[in-house]
Amino acid sequence: MKIPSFKQDYPVPNILSREQVLSLIKEIKDPMYKMIAILMYSAGLRVSEAVRLRVSDVRRSNLQLYIHNSKCGKSRYAILSKNALACLEKYYRMYKPKNYFFESPALQDFHIAVENVQKHIKLVAMKIGVECTPHTLRHCFATHLLESGANILYTQWNGERFINCAERIGSNCQFIRRFFCFICIISYSFHVLGTQNLEGVRIHSKCINRHQN
Repeated sequence: MKIPSFKQDYPVPNILSREQVLSLIKEIKDPMYKMIAILMYSAGLRVSEAVRLRVSDVRRSNLQLYIHNSKCGKSRYAILSKNALACLEKYYRMYKPKNYFFESPALQDFHIAVENVQKHIKLVAMKIGVECTPHTLRHCFATHLLESGANILYTQWNGERFINCAERIGSNCQFIRRFFCFICIISYSFHVLGTQNLEGVRIHSKCINRHQN
């Protein structure tokens, strides 16, 4: 007799308004934590990805960030806005990091601890009266882009998990599913081809209709 497994219930993610996110970032006084928050919100990075960012990971000409060994051990590219790049360059001129952008004050040639960022973000959020963790900024990144109708070419999310989050937020489910299936297709094409040639999208475009069925 097969015992059915219980379906895990994920809580509804907390989404801040654009004004609240900007107020949070403005309230962060430490340049290191401020820069990390900017990257998490503008590029949709996980906190672990942000703290491990290296100087060599910035692709200035393509406005991309190379993310090493992300979730499930997969590497990917993340988008980098011009404003975020300008902030990152200013930060680099101030601190001149050699390897990691956000170096640990205690350990040589190592990045700052994830726990330190989590504590700092939560303390600042409490100070301005909002509920926010580093991962909240990642949810805000995607939600605000969807609300503004931006065309994301490739940001490799954990697809189904984010689709379910978007449904719980109350977004248009059909649009969300097609949108993120399209992102996954383009992400796959970029990963396999190693180029910005979108010809691979045509090959895999049938997955959209198949996914809906």
